[in-house]
Amino acid sequence: MAALILTALILFVAGGCIALLGDRLGTYVGKKRISKFGLRPRETAKLYTFFSGSIIALLVLLLLLVLNSSYLHAISERSTLKKNIGALRHENTTLEAQIRKVQIQIAAATAQVTQANEDLRQAVLKKSEAEHALRAAQQSLTEMKGKLSGTQTRLAVSQKAVAARQHELQVAQSHLETMNSRLRVSMANLNATVDDLSHVRLESKQEIAAANSRIKELKSAGNILNLRNQALRADNSDLTTANRDMAAANEALRTNSVTLASQPLIYRGGGELGRTTIDAAQSPENIRAALSTWLEQLDRRAYDAGAAAGPQGSAIILVNPPSQNLQTNAGASTKEAIIDAVVSSISDQRLIQPSVAVIAEAKYNTAAGEQVRVDLRPYNNVLVFRAGQVITSSTIDGTKDETAIKQSLFTFLANSVRRRAIDSGVIAEHDPVTGNVTATIWDIAKVGDTIKEIQAAGADAHVDAIALSDTYSIEPVPLRLVVTSNAPLLGPGFSKAGLP
Repeated sequence: MAALILTALILFVAGGCIALLGDRLGTYVGKKRISKFGLRPRETAKLYTFFSGSIIALLVLLLLLVLNSSYLHAISERSTLKKNIGALRHENTTLEAQIRKVQIQIAAATAQVTQANEDLRQAVLKKSEAEHALRAAQQSLTEMKGKLSGTQTRLAVSQKAVAARQHELQVAQSHLETMNSRLRVSMANLNATVDDLSHVRLESKQEIAAANSRIKELKSAGNILNLRNQALRADNSDLTTANRDMAAANEALRTNSVTLASQPLIYRGGGELGRTTIDAAQSPENIRAALSTWLEQLDRRAYDAGAAAGPQGSAIILVNPPSQNLQTNAGASTKEAIIDAVVSSISDQRLIQPSVAVIAEAKYNTAAGEQVRVDLRPYNNVLVFRAGQVITSSTIDGTKDETAIKQSLFTFLANSVRRRAIDSGVIAEHDPVTGNVTATIWDIAKVGDTIKEIQAAGADAHVDAIALSDTYSIEPVPLRLVVTSNAPLLGPGFSKAGLP
């Protein structure tokens, strides 16, 4: 644009100069009555005027070429530039066609990404169903525990039945002795009869044969009764051992009740002593070493909490987990056997889940001055929520007073969000003293700001509970709450990118 204005300005000035100089030169030549080439003075003046205007125009053109070399290039390369412009126009048309083709490809790729997101959502749903099946299996395990308790009851009933069978055996033995006595009397009478009554020898021989057959039958019955007696004695020995174990457990319970009445409670039954994660891909020796180090830390923690050190100097006693059968030859659980079982369970998961969580729980209520009986429970430590994933949502009426809004917000966190986290696979923490369950973490200091956001959203305030970071089974879910005034665009389990 600047070059065009400059050119017009130069041509404007040049035209004025040509007109002025031509007029002045013609007037001058006319007045002097100069004659050249045999022409009349007037014609000579015209000739001077023509050549002066032409020379000035050429000088202006040269001045333009000197000031801007692009004019020279435009004049000399005009045909080449015209060809280049045509080629560029053709290339531009080709590029526009390629752009349209790429746009079509982008649209197809976008459709594929949408389909992939749908497949991912279906995979997440299937994972949730699998975790639900796992929880059902755990519930079945709990029912099996109840059945085991019923079996112990039936064992007591069987013990009474064995006592009744022993009484029946004693009666049968008494009857057998009576029959043997009668048999001996019969044999004596039979011998006397043979001596005195030779004429009935044939009949006596038949009676003797029958008596001998009867003796064999009685002996066979006696052997069977002896075998049954031995089996009953073995059963009685097992029942005696079981009764002794039950008596010891009852005595421990009575002692525990007396201690609990006089000492403060330091661990509630089912409360956690601690939890840790162990790399299942390492060797069993390294797994055992990591597990032993963690158990030493738990032992010191229990001792600091008020538990008593036992004869071996340990404040905790490992007991059999319900899923294991770790009995020694003497019928008592051993620490090493339980550790071996847990190490084996962790090693078995190395190809399925490289990270395994182990949680230590108090088996019974424990008062100060007692050893803590501890269950070790291994769990798969899987990714439950990704950062930015919506856990669950709720609608709160923001037109209510602040107290009602706060109550609705806390109910949403304590019920819906916590239940969703646990159902999705988060292993809740159980406080060892109060028994309170923790599955989520939210900064309580933000309650005031959240209530203001709900009030600003009005009657239809939509609240999303979103995971702050990637969360695995062993850890509570860190939360942030997002309040909007319209209906949710995303449901539970989807990421909400770009939210503040």
